[in-house]
This record gives sequence, C-alpha cells and structure tokens, in this order.
Amino acid sequence: MSPQTAETHTVPGLGAIREVHDLSRAMEVLWRAEAAEYRGRRVAVSILGSARPIVGTLIELTDEGILVQTGPSERRAVSFSRISAIDAEESPAEE
Repeated sequence: MSPQTAETHTVPGLGAIREVHDLSRAMEVLWRAEAAEYRGRRVAVSILGSARPIVGTLIELTDEGILVQTGPSERRAVSFSRISAIDAEESPAEE
C-alpha cells in the first residue's frame, strides 16, 4: 500500500478525504505545545479509549509523544495521537 493510499480515506457520498492526515498532524503540534508548558509538573493525561488518565510528572517530550513518570521506577510513554487532554494535577500542598 502506498503512503498516499494509506492517508486517503473514502467516505460514501463525499469521496476521498485527504485532510484527515493534516488534521492529525495539526493536533500533534497543538498537544506538543501544550505539553511543553507542563514539563516537570504533575499532570493527568487523558487517553483516547481509556477510562482512566495517566497521572504523574511529565518528564520528557519527544517527536512522537510524551514520557510521564508515574512512580519511583515506572514511566509511561504516550503518543500525541492518543492524547485527548492534558491537565495540571495539583499537589496536596497547593490545594
């Protein structure tokens, strides 16, 4: 399958839609910018298709996504394409 075929979606009555890939890329850029503001802070990251957010300290941004420290020796990687929200998580001292 060619890359162009993989990016083109066909919708009955509308035909081929090529903007889906562009929209996905735009959302990744937006999530990257928002995540950069939270680097080093505690966050709750909501994931598409998951009932529970990932809670921890956002420690790293990569080209593909973010890395969240969820425990003393546990880290979770999340791709930008799966993020549905990033919220600051207040520590008990801040409440």
